[in-house]
Amino acid sequence: MQEKPFSAWLKDEKKYQRETIRSRLENCRTIQRHEGDLDAQWEADRLEALLDRFSYSKDDERHDRPPRHRVPIGGVVYTRTATLKQAIGLYKAFRDAQSDKRDSAADRDPWDRYLDDVRRCLESGRLDSEVDYKLKIGDALSEARRAVLAGRNDWSDLVKRAATQGDYHPMAWRSANKLGQLDRRRSRRGASGPPLPLDRGGPTNQPAYSRLFRPLPLEVHGRRSATRGS
Repeated sequence: MQEKPFSAWLKDEKKYQRETIRSRLENCRTIQRHEGDLDAQWEADRLEALLDRFSYSKDDERHDRPPRHRVPIGGVVYTRTATLKQAIGLYKAFRDAQSDKRDSAADRDPWDRYLDDVRRCLESGRLDSEVDYKLKIGDALSEARRAVLAGRNDWSDLVKRAATQGDYHPMAWRSANKLGQLDRRRSRRGASGPPLPLDRGGPTNQPAYSRLFRPLPLEVHGRRSATRGS
C-alpha cells in the first residue's frame, strides 16, 4: 500500500482531517493483514473482487449470514464491514486517479506537449537572455556575406568567427574548424588553382557559398532596427 501518497491524496483531494485520514489508513492496513496486498489486487482487477467480498446487506444481517471476507469483526458486522469497504473504495479511487493521470500524460498529442514547453519557456523569460548574442551572430554573418559577394578570401574566417563567438557556440568547434581547414587548402592551391569541391558551380574568387547568401533581402541591421523599433 502506498501510504504516504494515499494519505496526501485524502488530504488534498478529499479534504479529510488528520483523524479521518489516520482511521482510513488503519482500515486499509487491517484489510491488507487479512486479505493481502491492496496494490497487487488493484493491478489484478482494480480491487473489484475484494470489494465484492466486502458486500454485506441488511438482508444478510437479518439472516445472520457470515461475511465473505477474512477480517475478524469485533462488533456489528454490517457497520464494520461497510466501514472497511469504504476504505477499499477510497484506495481504489486513489489508484484509479494515479492511473488516469499517467494515461493522460502518455496520450497527449506531441504538439500539445511542445506548445506547453514553449509556453513555459516564454513565461520563464529565458528567451530575453538569448537575443543579444543572436544579434551579434547576425551582424557577423552579414559581414561574411559581404565578403563572399565581394570575392574576398577572408569569408571563411568571418563565418567561423560568427559561429563560435562569445560564450555561445551554435556550431561545434570541430565543424567550425573545418572552415579554417578549407581556407588553408584554398591558400595552398592559390587563386588560380582548381576549385575545391565546395566551390563547384561558381568562379574561384566567388565560391558557391555566395548562393546561400543571395536570397537574403535585408541586412541583419535592418531586421534588428525593425525589431527593436516595433
